[in-house]
Amino acid sequence: AEAARLCGASRPTRIQALAFGAVSSGAHVLLADQTGSGKTLAYALPIIQRLREAEAASSSSPGTTQQQPHPSTEAAARPRAVVVAPTADLAAQVAGVF
Repeated sequence: AEAARLCGASRPTRIQALAFGAVSSGAHVLLADQTGSGKTLAYALPIIQRLREAEAASSSSPGTTQQQPHPSTEAAARPRAVVVAPTADLAAQVAGVF
């Protein structure tokens, strides 16, 4: 829900609602629906949600004295998620979400 609000979505589309649980669980998922149905967000929202949860967990972990606004240079150099798109047009669309 938080990830959806961050992306400006007020309510999931049918494909997003159907896919969220499976994608969130880390299962291999293939979605097929018409253009404009929200497939990109169906994949992206669970990824964003998991990243936000990981951020929250790391900022509240024992021994953390204050929340740092930016990750260390070393941590920032490591990918936290990898998204592969088959075409340049789709890659541009996905980049706009992240």
